[in-house]
Amino acid sequence: MASNSGLTHTESKEVLQDTLLAVSSKIGAFRADPARGSFGSWLMTLTRWRIGDQFRKRVRAERLRHHKSAAARPGTEAETATEERVADPAGNLLEALWDEEWASEVRDAALEALKTNPAIKPKHFQIFYLLAVKEQTPLQVARAFRVNVAQVYLVKHRVGKEFRKALKEARSKLDRGGEKAATIP
Repeated sequence: MASNSGLTHTESKEVLQDTLLAVSSKIGAFRADPARGSFGSWLMTLTRWRIGDQFRKRVRAERLRHHKSAAARPGTEAETATEERVADPAGNLLEALWDEEWASEVRDAALEALKTNPAIKPKHFQIFYLLAVKEQTPLQVARAFRVNVAQVYLVKHRVGKEFRKALKEARSKLDRGGEKAATIP
């Protein structure tokens, strides 16, 4: 998320470290409350603050550099940093990126739960995975597993029902900030 917001690789690493430090120091105060927001929105807010901190650091460094160069040449005026002159056209891009990454984390957690579900055969999981995640056609999947297309649709229906349950549970766990929460982006 930090890299996609326009920060350098080094700045992005610093955002990640600062966010992890903030989470570790403030997680004790976090309380899951639907009225106040989910764990994901709390984490996104912390991350956005750290990204903003990096841009402010960049602006301060730029001002200092301009200030020193202006002082070296009397009578010249320091320029305004570009970030201050141009509005961020991707203001909601960060939020959209965050939502996409969060949805991916939820989906991956649900798939992991589905994979370890004793009620689902490994072959059925693989069929569902190829259909739902890899977006292969039912005909391609049927050929790969040497089953008829009707069986592929039946597996998709049955496993899909379990997947929706797993998604709901994963979303709930991740929003509460549970112990088995996904990795921080």
